[in-house]
Amino acid sequence: MKGLRLLGARMRAEENAPAALEQRLRTAHRKQHGATRWWPAAAAAVLLLAGGWLASHPVDEAMPEVAFAPSEPPRHAWTPRRYPVPAPRPESVTEFYMIPGQVWEEADSVRLVRVEMASDSLQLYGLPVSGRDAGHLIRADLVVADGVPRAIRFVK
Repeated sequence: MKGLRLLGARMRAEENAPAALEQRLRTAHRKQHGATRWWPAAAAAVLLLAGGWLASHPVDEAMPEVAFAPSEPPRHAWTPRRYPVPAPRPESVTEFYMIPGQVWEEADSVRLVRVEMASDSLQLYGLPVSGRDAGHLIRADLVVADGVPRAIRFVK
């Protein structure tokens, strides 16, 4: 226990700097920071002087009139080119054909859906396909009731 007390006393003695070193540090700190104490006061004085000078010189609020003359646009000015929009082509449609095996019933939701489909898929709906039309895309309108296609018409 005696050893711990000696160790504690030695550590406390090492914590404190020698008096001469502490005095030199305090003097150096005063020299360094003493010069900066007057900066805030000097800045405040400059701001007060500037404010007083601005207050004694009013700004002339009457702006001189400026005449604007219209000028021609430069010859190199870019002008947008307009392209004609083609008129929509008239469509010819057939009448609706009931898809074989479907019976028209009351439905909660009915939609007309425009699709492009392979002409080969018409056989799935029980419609005839000629050999020369096989593999081509055709446009058709499907009547879809409750998620099930019920009728089809062809768009030319």
